Formats: sequence, C-alpha cells, structure tokens
Amino acid sequence: MPELQQEALFKLISDIYDCALEPENWPNALAQVTRVMGGAYCSINLVSVPLENTSLSAHSPFSQEALRDLYANHVGDLPGLSDLSQGPLDVPSTSYPPGGYQAFTKTRFYREWVEPNGLSDATLCKIAHTGDRVGVFAAVMPQSHGPITERDHWIVQTIAPHLRRAVMIGDLLERQRQVVQNYVRVVDAVPTPLILTDRYAKVLQINQAADAVLAQGRTLAIHRGILTAGTQARVRQIHGLLAYKSLSEAIELAAQDDQALGPRGVGIALEAPGESPVVAYVLPLQASAIRSAFHYGAVAVFLSTRDHSRPVIDSLLATLFGLTPAEARILPEVVRGAGPKEIAMKLSVSDNTVKSQLKCIYEKTGTNKLTQLAALMHSFEFPYAE
Repeated sequence: MPELQQEALFKLISDIYDCALEPENWPNALAQVTRVMGGAYCSINLVSVPLENTSLSAHSPFSQEALRDLYANHVGDLPGLSDLSQGPLDVPSTSYPPGGYQAFTKTRFYREWVEPNGLSDATLCKIAHTGDRVGVFAAVMPQSHGPITERDHWIVQTIAPHLRRAVMIGDLLERQRQVVQNYVRVVDAVPTPLILTDRYAKVLQINQAADAVLAQGRTLAIHRGILTAGTQARVRQIHGLLAYKSLSEAIELAAQDDQALGPRGVGIALEAPGESPVVAYVLPLQASAIRSAFHYGAVAVFLSTRDHSRPVIDSLLATLFGLTPAEARILPEVVRGAGPKEIAMKLSVSDNTVKSQLKCIYEKTGTNKLTQLAALMHSFEFPYAE
C-alpha cells in the first residue's frame, strides 16, 4: 500500500489538531487532505441524532451553489449515509447499490448531482459517535479520479482517529466557552457588587455594580489584573466573621475549598480615609456550576457597602451555588422565616416538592437544615452599625 511521506503526514495531522483550538482553520486543513487524496473536496460534519442541528460543518473549497443543492435536495440520496450511524468508527466505506459502481452511475443522484458537478465517487467514514451526535468525514472525488481506491480508504483510515480527537476536543472547548459566556452574562446581571477571581486573586469577571465600588477610590483596587486592598485601606476585624490579615490570604484559602470555611466564606472589612467602609465577602464556590465553568479554582468576592447593604439574596445565591430557578424562588420565603409547609402553600406546590428542593439547596450551599440556610442568607448584611 503506497504511503504518504512521513513529513507530509505529520504536517497534515498537526494542522488537523490545530483546528481543535481554531475551528476556523478546518477549511484549510480539509483542503490539504483533498490535495493529498487528489479529491474534489472533503467535508466534516458533527450532527445531532436524531438530525436536528449541526454543531460543526466544514469543507474544503468547492462550489457553494452545488453544496447548497446537495444539502437541500439530495442528502437522503447519498449512498451509505444512512448506514453510518450503525457502523464502526474509522472504517471508510462506499456503499453502492446492487451492481456496484456501474449501477451507481445510473441512479438519479448520480445523474442529477454527481455527474453535473464533475464528480465520480466518495468515501465516507464515521469518525465520532456520542450519545447524541455522529461525526462524519467525506472525501469526494472528481470524474478524472474514477471509483474510490484502496489507497483512498487507507488515507482516510490513517487520519480518521486524529480527525475524531480534533473534532471532539474542539466541540468540548466550544461547549465550555458557551458555559463561561452564559455565566458572564449571569454575573453581569446580579445587582450585588460581585467579582470572580482565581486562587491568586486574578480577576476573571467583574460586574457593573462592583466596577462602581472600585471606581470610588482607595478601599479596593485592581493592580495588573489582581484584586487587592487599596494602598491606604485598613483591615478591620468584624465580630462574628472570620478575619484574615489580607484579602489575598482569604482568597487563597477559599480557593482550597476548605470545608472549615463553611458556605458563608470569610469576611474582610476594609476602611480608607474619607471613604465609606467596604466588606469583602470571600466565598469558596466548592462544586458550584461557576467553578466548573471557569475550571481554575474560581472564588467569588462580593462587596457589601452602605449602598449595597442587603444583596438580592435569591439571585446572588442562585448564581454562586448554581441553584435552579425552582430552587431559587424558595429563598425569599426562607428569608422571611417560612417553614416547608408554608413555603409549599405560598408557591402552590406539594410539601414533597419543597422538601426535595430544600435537600438540593442544602447540598449546594453546604447547609443541612432550614435554620442554617436562613442564617447563611441573613449573614449577607453590611455589618457596620450606622
């Protein structure tokens, strides 16, 4: 079996993996595959099962008009496509009707699309199959090439595992980007001043309310991307709160996910001459959805001032602890001291529904009973006497 030159193969595989980080490079990588195979064009698609949407669709340069006609009018006629979802991975195939290639040339699909576009044949290969999606690679040959050869199958089989890894890594990264973007929007919408940092206090996300607090002056600052106490700020201990020598120490400790901190986290009171004091609450996000989204030990720092003495508890805790909308709507009732039965009546749901939702809230917030949850929520108050 003739092989590609080793250097050319390595270059091709390297370019394929680059597409995992930069999906816009897929057309160029597929153009290289097309040249190596002497093809007309190559395509790669990641489609949902059942077919509802396509999360990746790329091809090497080819007639856009011909491709639109293919996807609009002839996808169901593609030979072998319907069998791919049941077939094995990384095994290229060309399924002809009984009678082989000659019979294929007499089909309506060949007469109406293949031949008019100067094509002859294609090899298809399933490169990925998850619970809800199938990845398909296709190499389409010009009429001058004739029927698919063993060499064509060999090339596809050689690069198929690399195509699969690049497609799935790229898909995972894209999903992760979407999750992060969703949480960025959520954090921006929270009216409480809120800052997300990593374990080294590097700011990952800051909402408008926190931006306004920082703009006031010397109590808090962001220096080279790091959240710090202002140069003139003085740390004051607060009765009932764990006190730490510095904001960075509290953030680093919270990032370790230390169970001893509890869901309330730690509080740092900061004062600067001529400015209203600020209390920075540092919360370990533990296994919350935000930490999962940002990966690298995200910590939430929300700021309490006389202008923001009572955070909007339901939206804040829903954001920090990944509560569902149904779970979040229980929180205002907890704040006013309602018990499970009263909450069920107020929300027009069953007692069992409330109990189930409270159980989930306890797990997410690190509490284990209603009084602890209420104490957690009441703790988010500005602790300075007027």
